[in-house]
Amino acid sequence: MSQPERTGSDFNFEWRWVANNYRARVQRAAVLYALTGIPRSVEEITDRTQRVVGMWRARITHLQNTGYDLNGGPKKLAYVRNCTPAFVKAWPDSIPCKMERLCPFCYARWVGTIWDKLDDSFDNPRPEAGDNYIPVNRRTRHAIPDRSMPDVTRNPETRHRGRPLRAIQINDGADEPVGFPYWLIEHQRNLNFPYEKHGTDLNFLRAIVEDVIGWRQKWFRKNDFVGGFCSNFLVAAKKGWQLRFRALYKVRPGFQFCVEPTGPRKTHRQPTRKIIFGAIHRVCRYPKYLMTGDAEQTVALLTALQGRRIGGKTRALRLTATYGDFRNSQLRDLQNEQ
Repeated sequence: MSQPERTGSDFNFEWRWVANNYRARVQRAAVLYALTGIPRSVEEITDRTQRVVGMWRARITHLQNTGYDLNGGPKKLAYVRNCTPAFVKAWPDSIPCKMERLCPFCYARWVGTIWDKLDDSFDNPRPEAGDNYIPVNRRTRHAIPDRSMPDVTRNPETRHRGRPLRAIQINDGADEPVGFPYWLIEHQRNLNFPYEKHGTDLNFLRAIVEDVIGWRQKWFRKNDFVGGFCSNFLVAAKKGWQLRFRALYKVRPGFQFCVEPTGPRKTHRQPTRKIIFGAIHRVCRYPKYLMTGDAEQTVALLTALQGRRIGGKTRALRLTATYGDFRNSQLRDLQNEQ
């Protein structure tokens, strides 16, 4: 195999192919389209991915020169600049930098994990068969009306072509499509925090993040969500930091909030894969500010998210969280089998 071409320490990536499953599409919609707009062809996807590679390399170098600590010096910088692109299969293979709070490629891979959790959590009934139970492939969520299969309701370990199945109960003699057992609620809210001293004060930023985490935990404890996902971003505005609160809730039909929340929200009573796809890429949209905003404020935000040093250990602060069904897939599968 030929050696990869390099420009200095940077790989000159060659683009091989573009995946078009839901996971790949939600990654592109949340990150690539947010940074470069919506492409009109596969060729444009590769061109725009190359643009993001250039944007990322220029940005991380600029942030390091501004004072961002990569904990590794020049070698770490070279490694981070060659982070594996996420939107197109590239050659040569490289190693992800795992800086998902900043790197658009690792952020996109994180969005893919969120898609996996939510996609696996929602059932999509398709009553093609006339039996009371339909075995459903968990990944494709297509019914498998194969009469020769063992009864999936009695043997939860039944597999079809190596993949686990889930049994969905339907109504006897139902002529209309089966209702969805859970709804999906999409919720947005913006909060403004005027600057104190200046926009790069670390103690001020840490205080904002810690307050947000505390409020988020109370909010999810008070409401009877079956599952929850929360994605928050801090963005520097003219007069202060703006917190962009974005959340998805898995709820039972007829759910009521303990306290009516502020901000726009939308209830999806039939959360198909297409609906889930749209909700995730809106909630997880990459904050373009990280690539184009003021470098000093971006470095201050990233440093603040590293948290405080308590008892000899650094406690990182996370602006995203999953709860319930979206967090514990093993518990969810156990409940579904009972």
